[in-house]
Order: sequence, then structure tokens, then C-alpha cells
Amino acid sequence: MLPLILIVIYSTTAFGGTLCPPREDIYPCNCINVPINKKLMHTIVNCHHLPHSGVLSSIMRSLKPVQIDQFHIYNSFWDAHKDGLTETKAVLPTDWLTLLRIKEMEIYDSALSSCFACQSKLTCKNTVTNSWNQIKEIDSKQFGFLKGLKSLILASNDIVELKEVAWKNVPSSITLVDLTDNPIHCDCNIRWINGTFVVHVAILGTCSSPEDYEDSAYEKHLVC
Repeated sequence: MLPLILIVIYSTTAFGGTLCPPREDIYPCNCINVPINKKLMHTIVNCHHLPHSGVLSSIMRSLKPVQIDQFHIYNSFWDAHKDGLTETKAVLPTDWLTLLRIKEMEIYDSALSSCFACQSKLTCKNTVTNSWNQIKEIDSKQFGFLKGLKSLILASNDIVELKEVAWKNVPSSITLVDLTDNPIHCDCNIRWINGTFVVHVAILGTCSSPEDYEDSAYEKHLVC
């Protein structure tokens, strides 16, 4: 799979962090407590160079009691990618994001499956950002686990085709889709956009090809 940046911001909780577990219990991850004041602290968990996502399952028990303000995964799952196991060993463990108390999560420079959270019961009510990567498409199953999503940021990727089947389950709550700086080809196959996204949804970005539609909005009526 390709490098992926994912930022999931939850709007349902506003907790402060709690004390980190012992390092040996969450290795190869580490945990940092940053004092905010006498009563509150900011808890950050960093995981890097994870060979595959199974490592996350092994440390879940130790992290479950911890209130985590920021969870970072970077430069990970490449061993699974090299072994051709991206679709099974580069996905988040089942219920990972619901069983752990994570306020904000960021994944970058990692080989994630295009359906990285399809096994998880993820309820994101704010924003998912997948920008500045080499993402070519979105798995249609992903939207089933992003109910309540308001903004989807897919700027600066390698998306060429906007396939209707991949977007048929997009949540009705969405108000922003950012496709800026993608080499999207606009032809009759994207006419579905006008029927799928209602008036209040802002779709950012323009067509890259063909020449007649270069720099035109995706919603522009195509001559088919």
C-alpha cells in the first residue's frame, strides 16, 4: 500500500490525559505526560517502526485504562507491506478506536490498507484527513465506519477517477469534501456527483483533464 496520513479528531470528548503505563508494557511504543497545570496533564503515545498492526493488539490491554490526548503511529507496517500482507497485517485491530480512549489520532508514513478501519467500529463525528500522500482511491467499505463524518480531506493525492461505487455510502452528515490538487479526470462517469451530494455539501478541487474541463469544478455539467 502507499504512505498514508490519517488524522481522526473526535468531538465527543474533551478529557485530559492520565498517567502513562510502564514503558515495558507498551513497547515498542512510548508514552509521555506533559503537565498543563496542577491538576491536568496531556498524554501522548508514540508508536514507530511497528512491523505490522498485530503489535497494536498486544499492547491494547495496557493502554485501555489510559486517557490519551494524542496517539501517533509513524513509519510503520512496512514489513507487512514487503511481505504482501498489507490487507491483513496493515489494518487497525477490531474495535481499536472504540475500546481505547483516544481524543486525536494521527497515522503517517505508514503502509496502511485502503480499508484500514473496516474491521473497527469507528464513529468519527468530525474530520478525517488523508492529505499529502499517494492515495489513488478510497475503499467503499470505509464510509460504513465513518458515520457522522462532517469533513473528508483528500487533498494532494493521486486520485484520478471518482468512482460512484466508492462513494455510494458516504454519510449524509458530510458537509465538506476536499479533493484539491488531485489529477482527476472529468468525464461522463462523474455525473453522479450532482445526484449524490446535496446542495449544502462543499466539494473543493477542480478537474485536471481533459483539456476542455481543466480547472473546472467537478459539478460542472458535462457534455456527454
